[in-house]
Amino acid sequence: MLELALDTLNATSVALVRDGEAIARAADGSARHHAESLTPLVRRVLQDAGLGPDAAGAGLDRVLVGTGPAPFTGLRAGLVSARVIGEAVGAPGVASLDVVARQGLDLLPPDMTVFAVSDARRRELYWGRYEADGPDDVRLVGRLEVGAARSLLGAMREADGLIVAAGPLPAHSAQPLA
Repeated sequence: MLELALDTLNATSVALVRDGEAIARAADGSARHHAESLTPLVRRVLQDAGLGPDAAGAGLDRVLVGTGPAPFTGLRAGLVSARVIGEAVGAPGVASLDVVARQGLDLLPPDMTVFAVSDARRRELYWGRYEADGPDDVRLVGRLEVGAARSLLGAMREADGLIVAAGPLPAHSAQPLA
């Protein structure tokens, strides 16, 4: 399965994933200019993977995109780009916290629960509680949340689970969650 992953929740990142393994990555570290960055980054990962710069001819099976919660401007750029690319190649989209949760659950026993987490800025986190839904999907338990690390800890007191994130926890939350 060949998937194109777009993330504009903070900086802009693009990856091309084949059968669960990233085969090409590109990023723009700026928390601004998401719309201007996405097309060149998509073309770069396609070319780095030897597929040429055209997404329509790359044979993509899915387009993965961060659906938030996140700051609106970057989120909007990622969602619109993913929708356009998905329509062009006939590939459905998948939410980024769902992807983070699935990656964590793939490493754990099937009955585990995870809290997928991302940085919401302003000293807050976005998170959702997830369970496996078969071997390749996840189910959000409850709703997506936003708040300080202590709010996540409160949610974790009500339900056991492990924290999973796509990268390091932000400094403002790493200590309280340690």
